[in-house]
Amino acid sequence: MFNYFPRKEELFFDLKGEGESPIEAALANRPDGEALSVSLRNLFRELMKTGHSFVSFTMGIAQFWRTVGNSKALSARARELGDEFSDNLARMLAKAAGQTEPDAEARLAATMLVSTWICAHAEALRRFERGDSPAKVEAQFVSLVERGMAGRSAALSGTAYV
Repeated sequence: MFNYFPRKEELFFDLKGEGESPIEAALANRPDGEALSVSLRNLFRELMKTGHSFVSFTMGIAQFWRTVGNSKALSARARELGDEFSDNLARMLAKAAGQTEPDAEARLAATMLVSTWICAHAEALRRFERGDSPAKVEAQFVSLVERGMAGRSAALSGTAYV
């Protein structure tokens, strides 16, 4: 049963690579001179508009993350995946900025973006489970992502990662 997965937790996180493709495409296809932060904001807005699974809040998604939270093994794997994603995002950002390897600023930018997303998504799910309206859940999510992205831009002012 586990022949295709290095460990059983991978069965639960079968969509782990799905978040990287849209980011890679957005950064690679951005117009000349467009700041990385603009490309990332545009991608975020597009994901919201299309209802991508990473910006959706449903009972199934809430149950998924509740299950992860109730399992030490799944929680540990989720943190590892977040770290792996942050490393990959740092590489994508460095490449988009013309660097061959991520530098400290690329790693900072990636870590801030991933942390922002995790925080905003978790808070939106809390509100969803509390019974807040979909509009309130989405507004909270968007607000936190926008503030996190603004904080990232401020922290990286004067670097290639703004």
